[in-house]
Amino acid sequence: MQTLKHTRAFTRRRTLELLRQPWFVAVTLVQPVVWLLLFGALFRKVVEISGFHGGSYIGFLMPGVVVMTAFFSAGWTGMSLIEDINRASSTGCWPRPRGAPPSASAAWSRTRSRSSSRLLLPLTFLSATFMQRSLLLGWIQWVARFNAMNWAVDAARAAISSGADLSLVGSRIGFLAALSLACSALATRAFGVYQRSL
Repeated sequence: MQTLKHTRAFTRRRTLELLRQPWFVAVTLVQPVVWLLLFGALFRKVVEISGFHGGSYIGFLMPGVVVMTAFFSAGWTGMSLIEDINRASSTGCWPRPRGAPPSASAAWSRTRSRSSSRLLLPLTFLSATFMQRSLLLGWIQWVARFNAMNWAVDAARAAISSGADLSLVGSRIGFLAALSLACSALATRAFGVYQRSL
């Protein structure tokens, strides 16, 4: 019950922030279009490479851009939660780690923000988001096999293809669900350790 109460409070705060800053919704909707136009124009000759299967590059790219948007949005949503914790700890509503000055919380938040970008961008480029997997370098193909972004892109492309491979879609969704459960358990454990350290 406590989890539902916290989820409801967090959702209410985010909804109020969106109502106060409606331009954020516009940016979130326009950004994927910009990516499609930018990468579509930049890589339009990719379809001429022998071994590339598919009609248009925009059609190939679209599932990848949808997945990129979802991953980046999820990363920034997590950052909003960290900002809430930091804001509450600097005002005394949430206890800071022993001996940590308020400025340490702000520095930690900036570090986490940079870490999020440093993780998401390589995950994007070490996947089949922009290029067909068979045309990637061998070591990138190997890394992509274990890349969650690649699993999501594979599932999205397979789901919208004319002969949808439901076993591929199901396996990739299963991988993503297992990773999500593992990350949730790890995050819950880490947060418990943090709370006990206070």
